[in-house]
Amino acid sequence: MSQQLEQWIKKPLEAIDILFGELQGQKGWTTKILEKVNECFHSDTLLEQVPCIPETPLHELQDGQLVRFRCQVQDQYEPEYFIGNYAARNKNGELEKHTSFYRETIDQTVEAEFDAASSENLAQRSVCYCISLPGQQPWVSQTLLSQTRNRAFNGALDVSCSSSGSCKRTLDDETDQMETDHLSATDLNEEDSCPMEDTREPAAKLPPSLVPRVHCLQHRPLAHTNPLLPVIDPLPSWSADAWGEPQFIFYFSVHKKNMDMNVHGQFPLNISGITPELASAGFTRRLYSLLQRLSTHAVMLPLTIDNLNKMPVVPKKDYSSNELRSGLLQLPRHTLLCVDETVMQAGQLDATGVRNLEQIGNVISNQQCKYDFQFHHIEMPTNINVLVLSEGKSLLPSESEVVLRPAHDDVDKAFTSVESKLTEEVLESLRKYITLARLADYRMPSHIQEFLQDEFVKARERNKEAMSPERFHSLQVLSRLLCKSCGELELTPEIWHSATVLDDKRAERITALQRPAARISAPAFR
Repeated sequence: MSQQLEQWIKKPLEAIDILFGELQGQKGWTTKILEKVNECFHSDTLLEQVPCIPETPLHELQDGQLVRFRCQVQDQYEPEYFIGNYAARNKNGELEKHTSFYRETIDQTVEAEFDAASSENLAQRSVCYCISLPGQQPWVSQTLLSQTRNRAFNGALDVSCSSSGSCKRTLDDETDQMETDHLSATDLNEEDSCPMEDTREPAAKLPPSLVPRVHCLQHRPLAHTNPLLPVIDPLPSWSADAWGEPQFIFYFSVHKKNMDMNVHGQFPLNISGITPELASAGFTRRLYSLLQRLSTHAVMLPLTIDNLNKMPVVPKKDYSSNELRSGLLQLPRHTLLCVDETVMQAGQLDATGVRNLEQIGNVISNQQCKYDFQFHHIEMPTNINVLVLSEGKSLLPSESEVVLRPAHDDVDKAFTSVESKLTEEVLESLRKYITLARLADYRMPSHIQEFLQDEFVKARERNKEAMSPERFHSLQVLSRLLCKSCGELELTPEIWHSATVLDDKRAERITALQRPAARISAPAFR
């Protein structure tokens, strides 16, 4: 590690003060700071030498050092006004310029003098409350810590770590950020003895000993949250192990690769046919455990009457404390939300329960979450992957329903067989494959667009009711996901026909069923 790089990591405030002194606090000097940071950490390899919180234990950090924080913006506050530049007398009694940028307080060891008439003293910065990405799985935290330590110390150390944290974060430059944005930030740590606990509650007024103050030098949105290198590997064939259910395996795999960088063509999936016998044998629990090992972020929602009536599902503004209280659906992009309807019993939803069910349905259908500001609601865009597990057709909307028809009901045998093949090498390959397939740049050439138009017209001529505009759109989404699953970037007629055959077989199962009566009435989703 070079001396300059080590100084920026261990004592960045000294480097900032030196640069401030060289420029004498000229206008735009903070831009030079950012340029210097970008110069020192011009590659991800160099940036990964900066400790990542909260994965790095606190006893390994020191006050004022540089840290990285992969976080979600939980809430934004009013701008802070502070004394940006001031003069202080040195040992010879001469006045020297100092700065309080990237600090909570001015240097108490010097005799400061302020020019009340000068507008140069006053500065403004943005403040937001950030938390660790909700639902982050342990393997992600362990990989992050292992990468940082291996690059910094060239050795394999203990990777036990905390996976949650929160901080009050200040940005000395003006930057617009949105709640649920997930960012990778390079910050100055202001406290060396502060427990990192994810309370999921706003805590702007808590002291630094509970909620650390960090000052952001550099931040960028995360394209994805997978810490592994993206390499395409073939998806193993496990159909025989999963009760001989190729439809279940296929739809599950394309569902995992859904949710591109832009929200379009959502594919919420409903796995139905989970009988009480399968549920009592632990099917939903074992399936979610498997999903956790493949997903970077996952959250389980047991859809019970009690949860719907009492759980805070959407963020709500508390005007008494001027805080935005978090809700279950305030999740970062690409989070897997697994909704378990098999635990629902007969009961009565109150007004809150009905609203919560509608909010979940709105996120599934429109990828919009209505934040509750009491006097009005604001729709915020989301990008959440939703999987619904149910006995019959789900109460919630879904793009596709796959009826589970296992060859046997031995849940333990099926999952044990699959899990025995999930070595660390296979898991790493699958995690890379899912992320890279999701991020692949899908294209539809003009001749394919004309081909699809012809296919739609022909299908409508054969059976107008069977090929509705809604089903045609669903087939386009399915064919896009199938195309990316095969490692192709452009849709072909062969992939389109494969998607239609798969969807026809899926629909045949549904028409052959006699649906059980719903336990509660489903609200209307728009």
